[in-house]
Amino acid sequence: MLSVDKFRDDQVMQLQYLEDTKTIKRKYGLQLWDYPKENTFKERVARVKELMKLEDEKKMQAGIQQMREDSLLMVDRLFVGKDFNKNVGLFIRDDSGNQRIKLYIDKNNDPRLKFFDDEGKVIHAICCN
Repeated sequence: MLSVDKFRDDQVMQLQYLEDTKTIKRKYGLQLWDYPKENTFKERVARVKELMKLEDEKKMQAGIQQMREDSLLMVDRLFVGKDFNKNVGLFIRDDSGNQRIKLYIDKNNDPRLKFFDDEGKVIHAICCN
């Protein structure tokens, strides 16, 4: 991985290669993130340190969810590359991290274009068939 961080903050861009060695699934490409709030690095680090002390998984997950609600965690915005499902393309999300546009070639080499509403429902799709 090659990451690019914001000045005095966390990563916003990454060239990545990820592999699940159990299922042999791979993902690689360019990933972009946004942070909903600026200059939250110190607060984010402090809260993560507190969460790491927890032994209760449910409390930890609740803390992570609270960090999302407080706009402290990064939001996926764009991925260009090959995903875990062997689709190669451009995958764009809105500022809440909701999938909105997918332009890709699927694992069967069929071209596809999909548009989603803010709840993830396909509102328009184009395929080769």
